[in-house]
Amino acid sequence: MIDYLLLGVVCLLTGLRLIFNKLYADQYGAGLRSVYWFTALSCTVFVLCMLLVGTRPKATPFSLGVAAVFVVINLLCTYYGFAVIHVGNLSRYMLFLSLGGMVLPFLYGIFFNGDHLSVGRVLCLLLISAALLFGMDRSGQGSAKARFYYIMIFLLNGAACILLSLHQTNPAHLPAVGTAEFTVLYMTMLAGVGFLLVLALRLREGSATTPIRHGPDLLLSAGYGLFFGLGNYLTTLCLLHVEPSFQFPIVTGGSVVLSGLCGRLFGEKLGRAFLWSSVLVVLGTVAVLF
Repeated sequence: MIDYLLLGVVCLLTGLRLIFNKLYADQYGAGLRSVYWFTALSCTVFVLCMLLVGTRPKATPFSLGVAAVFVVINLLCTYYGFAVIHVGNLSRYMLFLSLGGMVLPFLYGIFFNGDHLSVGRVLCLLLISAALLFGMDRSGQGSAKARFYYIMIFLLNGAACILLSLHQTNPAHLPAVGTAEFTVLYMTMLAGVGFLLVLALRLREGSATTPIRHGPDLLLSAGYGLFFGLGNYLTTLCLLHVEPSFQFPIVTGGSVVLSGLCGRLFGEKLGRAFLWSSVLVVLGTVAVLF
């Protein structure tokens, strides 16, 4: 039971971090330097908090390799996420982010992880596929560029969730670090690569770069980092006890609904396409539960 309560907390954390993401994007834009500065700061804050509570950095070749691939995928997903928030719709961004983190791990769990296949899970996959079609509606801010970003977010977030599951299930039984240590490992790598990218961009752009006003950036990044890191940690922890094809639908259902509520805080209208997508996702979540 505790695992399912933690999954509910993950949904809440997803909605909260989205608010910090939106506030930062509105103030600092979606330029590369702005995006990776935000990534580096947020990850640094979370790692420092984990170190303060007693987590110590550890690494094995297997954990390090998975973390490295996860970092590359996460940096790309972060960039496209900022880009689509700048030109697209917050609720639809969250819809595709959540669906990617549901559909691909679902298929991975069934076909590669030996998860139990049931009528409810098949029905869930059909319902979320229909939700994806509704999410591709061309109304509102559905420009060609935004639709491309949505698709990339879908694929990248799904791949990132599969990597987390792969590390936790460890089918080859390779030496691996614990959940907390693995979270600190890839968050540290994200922070390091983020700072290096910011430095490289600063050297390339020189005086043409618009300076970031320090202060608000740190506060917004800290809020995002705490919710993002804790949510990822709890997600990874639950994978030790909950199958991917069961866990990610639950997280998706809650996250999609919360994203719509978060979008309302910024004056976004919940269009018919998003509402239908949300209904189908929630129905899919109910189907997989039973």
